[in-house]
Amino acid sequence: MNQVSHWDKPFNHLLTYLRRDLDHWIVVYEGSFHRGIVSQLRSRLKSAEFFDLEEEASQTILDIGNSNHANERAGFLEFAIRYPASIYDGHCPGADGLAAFIYWPETRMKICFDVTDNNFCDLFAEPPEEITERCLRLRDQVAQSDELLYQNGAAEPLTINCAGAEWVAYSGFGKTFDHVLPSGEVACLPKSVDGRLEVVGWIIGTIPFGVKFGRIQSGELELRFKDRKIISVGGANRMLCADLEGALSNSPRLQQVSEAGIGQSLAVRKAAEQHKLGYSWHERHFGFHIGLGAELPREDASNSRKVGGHHLDIVLSKGILTGSSNQELLKW
Repeated sequence: MNQVSHWDKPFNHLLTYLRRDLDHWIVVYEGSFHRGIVSQLRSRLKSAEFFDLEEEASQTILDIGNSNHANERAGFLEFAIRYPASIYDGHCPGADGLAAFIYWPETRMKICFDVTDNNFCDLFAEPPEEITERCLRLRDQVAQSDELLYQNGAAEPLTINCAGAEWVAYSGFGKTFDHVLPSGEVACLPKSVDGRLEVVGWIIGTIPFGVKFGRIQSGELELRFKDRKIISVGGANRMLCADLEGALSNSPRLQQVSEAGIGQSLAVRKAAEQHKLGYSWHERHFGFHIGLGAELPREDASNSRKVGGHHLDIVLSKGILTGSSNQELLKW
């Protein structure tokens, strides 16, 4: 009788996200973080090549990416650490080679940001079909509300006007812009956001607030919004406030709300209890979050998926989200 490994169920869930019609996978990873994951993948993927970004020359990665770009039967699976500067002195040797994959079709790619040997089993503990079902159900619910209210004990709720907005479900199986794992989110570009927000949770994104400050506690940070824009920053954590004010000043686009998102992953919520720093996958945390800066990607005539500029997500660890007619949509 085969012994069941603690890796088995999470890996079955990961493999569910990979297209069955792709014959060969190119897997890139960073050895300091992913040796256990790679060991498991070697026995589970029928045909794959593995490249350690800590050891491979960037030209090797470029060559393999360019030579397989037109191969419609090849897939790309990346395990990437967003802020490994303390380990690599600011640069991972093979990382420059990843430029070859920028223009690969997203339908042949899966990228796992900040997924490591230490958190993989937590992050992929939930069956993908259950996450997908929640996302689709919630998308249909929020689409019926012109306005959402977020509240976490404060007398003044945060008001999100989403009248006429297009809500998109990111379940890991979408055709475009749905290649980041772990998945599970419903999001839109709101018309306006107004009110006071006490941040209890994390700030993550292209600036490493989550790694520096970790979980933000009650009283440390308060933001005020008017017409989809941050108009003031306050709170007891003066270093956090100063860093955020500096980011908003240096990148004015970050002052603007570009996303209202509702994470649907219970696995991410559980993982967040074990890992106190803020990572990219916190965006899928069960509950509400607000995106700042670069907007949600949109497909254009050139099939470009790149959106320039910084993006930050304010992920809220608890609260109540209500819709029209005071209907409770989510409590966490």
